[in-house]
Amino acid sequence: MLQDNTEPQPFVIETFQKGKSYKGLKTFDCGDKVINDYVKSNLKRDGERDNKKIFVLLDPNCEEQLVGFVSAHLHLTGKDELPGEAFPYSLPKAVPVVKISMIAVTNDYQKDGWGTQLLGMALDHALDIASIANDIKGVALDAKEDVVKFYERHRFTLVEATPDENGTCFMFLSIRELQALDAKRKQFEQQSAV
Repeated sequence: MLQDNTEPQPFVIETFQKGKSYKGLKTFDCGDKVINDYVKSNLKRDGERDNKKIFVLLDPNCEEQLVGFVSAHLHLTGKDELPGEAFPYSLPKAVPVVKISMIAVTNDYQKDGWGTQLLGMALDHALDIASIANDIKGVALDAKEDVVKFYERHRFTLVEATPDENGTCFMFLSIRELQALDAKRKQFEQQSAV
């Protein structure tokens, strides 16, 4: 914890670093048993692999304890799973997307905007990938019913409103819409800087 004469340090979001020891993995609690179990037993292993990109949220005021993360990877999804109105042309049977597989913030840090920050990191990563691999069609994720509205605020489309066997609903954001939103954000930032 902080000493009385020490200023609080800003939180850090960084790419998972191979070989680095992260505090808080075994005590991570976001209120979701599946995600908590994943963090405790698989996050470090997945972070060491090259097929996923994981961004971690660290609290430097608590010995850089891990208090949130987002995981994204390349994925092929069936064209029938995507909203038809998102594409004015025909798609192949398997469509490449960036899939956000998990995003979570510990209970103590929820409702402070960290989920939005982590989602932003994953979306920026998707834009980076799409700038190299122009066949990426969007960003997909499976959202629990109680967080669907959060993703809708970030322009994701609810593709399947009926939850699947895991209790999640498939959501999608086309890369074209994401690129348009990013261009507007950059334009706004340039105007604000003047």
